[in-house]
Amino acid sequence: MRKLRRPGAVMGLLAFCLEATGVASGAYVYGDFPIKILGVPLCIPVMWILVMILAYVVSERYGPTIGVLATCSVDLVLELLAYYTGIWT
Repeated sequence: MRKLRRPGAVMGLLAFCLEATGVASGAYVYGDFPIKILGVPLCIPVMWILVMILAYVVSERYGPTIGVLATCSVDLVLELLAYYTGIWT
């Protein structure tokens, strides 16, 4: 099996496409950000890359179950923070 040469770029592109789909469907709207592409702030795919790196590192050290739990916990905190600060609605 071939390894991806740029897994971060692939993850960022996938995250961007998923976020753009959510925005286009009207599921949510992002607040004021200086740079948006198709309604998605540029920092969102970068954040997802960092969360995925966290999942990988924790999974390598503690196993996939703990990696999934850690990642879901971080995402839950980020979602609540984003909602209550008005980053997205």
